[in-house]
Amino acid sequence: MRFRVRHACLIVAICLIKTSTLAQETASGGVTDGEQGALASKPPSAFTTQALQAFAKTLPISDREDFDLVQRGFLATAPDGKLLNPDGQPVADVDSDAFFKQSAPPTVNPSLWRNAQLLEKHGLFVVANRIYQIRGFAISNISVIVGNTGYIVVDPGSEAEAFTGLKLLYEHVGKKPIVGVIYTHSHSDHYGGVRGVISDEDAAARKVPVIAPQGIIKEILSETVIAGPAMSRRAAYQFGFGLPVAATGNVNIGIGPQIKLIDIASARGAALTRGRLPIAPTHEIAQTGETLTIDGVRFEFQMAQNTEAPAEMFFYLPDFKALCLAEDANGTLHNALPARGALVRDTKSWANALGEAISRYGDRTDVLFTSHFWPHWGQARIVDYLANQRDAYEYLHDQSVRLMNDGLTGP
Repeated sequence: MRFRVRHACLIVAICLIKTSTLAQETASGGVTDGEQGALASKPPSAFTTQALQAFAKTLPISDREDFDLVQRGFLATAPDGKLLNPDGQPVADVDSDAFFKQSAPPTVNPSLWRNAQLLEKHGLFVVANRIYQIRGFAISNISVIVGNTGYIVVDPGSEAEAFTGLKLLYEHVGKKPIVGVIYTHSHSDHYGGVRGVISDEDAAARKVPVIAPQGIIKEILSETVIAGPAMSRRAAYQFGFGLPVAATGNVNIGIGPQIKLIDIASARGAALTRGRLPIAPTHEIAQTGETLTIDGVRFEFQMAQNTEAPAEMFFYLPDFKALCLAEDANGTLHNALPARGALVRDTKSWANALGEAISRYGDRTDVLFTSHFWPHWGQARIVDYLANQRDAYEYLHDQSVRLMNDGLTGP
């Protein structure tokens, strides 16, 4: 029996090592396989070019609202666009302004190109009084809430993102200790960089609260250990790892930028050294309506299980009239069936969670922020935006069921 236990522990350890690298690099949105541009590309066919040109004519190109929103509150960004790891070494480059300033090339869907132009905006942003975001340094955002004595960090995605972003925060807002960490859900781009924010030892010594939705560790283990190796290989197809960041390669990841890694070996080494699992939660949120006060800031939580992730939650900040909807209200229609093999999203539950958020917080929210994309301001605009999001996921569910009951099948 002792041998079996040791053998099982060894298997888990090996799986963690094998999957940690891709997880860390996926969290940062980095190209990971070999030299960038190693895979050959080819020009589009005449049919593809014509189809993209025809589609471009259907888009409301004159609507520039999102371009105004994504720039609002900008404070600063990384010098020369270089992201640093906790050792101070440059590991990634986010300086892609010149590339995306051009019009959509004939190889890229113009809607995707617009999406990439928006998501490549990077740096430290003011969201509202005492709320900041670090955006464009990885596939996901890091949000920071200023407490009475320190910072509460939400969704620390990758270590280079966290280290570089917090360095900007300290320079432009002030140096304060980390007094709380929140993981909104169980995907690695929302917890993988926690050790770029705070060490295990510091968190334990100062009893820093680490808050997460109930069941998060179970779901992390399910994806990263049990199915980790297979999902890692499939993720290469979903995210286009190995393709160059170019008009004939990888444009972006849809919900975040594709980051160019400077030192792939260093990124892999950091992932192997620091591991895959997050600092364990000290408290798991189990029901909607639960409240906590962290460093003087009041939080009210809403459960959102089985939406974009199996373990997910929203939170509302009554003192700031601010609502965080994790990854459930993105600036694009999120996938419902991830090609890498993650659990299929329940779009009915997703729509219900958004509807509940509107009912609970819609009439008392002045700013909405999420773990991807950019914030929205103004109560009426926020409710309209969330209603459209809710209706989109409800439509996916309802029409899929209708067509299935009519006898149709998938491709």
